[in-house]
Amino acid sequence: MINKLVDLMAYHVDDAVPVAEVEIQNFARQHKIPLREDHLHFLMRYGSNSGARLKIFKNYGGDFDFASFKRVYIEDYPEMKVPDEYAYFGSSFMDLSFCIHYESGKIYSYEEGEIYGVVHESINGFLMSCLLGDPDSFGKFFSSVLVDRDLNIDDVNNFKLKYEKEKLNELTRYTGESENSTISEYYFSEGKLIYLYLPTKIMRRLGGGILNALSH
Repeated sequence: MINKLVDLMAYHVDDAVPVAEVEIQNFARQHKIPLREDHLHFLMRYGSNSGARLKIFKNYGGDFDFASFKRVYIEDYPEMKVPDEYAYFGSSFMDLSFCIHYESGKIYSYEEGEIYGVVHESINGFLMSCLLGDPDSFGKFFSSVLVDRDLNIDDVNNFKLKYEKEKLNELTRYTGESENSTISEYYFSEGKLIYLYLPTKIMRRLGGGILNALSH
């Protein structure tokens, strides 16, 4: 379900310039980079050799293009040294560098070869944060957006307990710090996608739109 949901949303990305698979694979072999299949496809789809930053990456607040990927390995800055068994993934405007673990596919923050904390459980989780990085984007994908603001901690905890089995763990986003904490979570219940943003305790209940296509 998650793959299809992300694919439906990503269909609206119209400013990406594809990168040839052979170019990426040759570079990875040359620099002995442990490149996952889903990371390869991500770079092919969103690598954009045009040099322009994609709108979804502006929404997220970072650079995740193929040119940035190559630069880390070519220029070999000590602070950007990638840990073993990881590949460079990108960096945020807040000077956080990200790498992706070859086996698990989880995306971590790091510096000088040292892992700090997980940021995303998967590339799909990262893409969801990009695609819904602008609050106005919810209305683009869903025909119904109901917002609950200023929830108290008891409301949040009771919701999480009640809907624990409906949680889409792969889409959870974390701060990426050494003492990690959760930023956002997604749940799917009764045909609705529920987005819980924990720092300000906002919940969005999303219906219709692209969700109608999940049942087809």
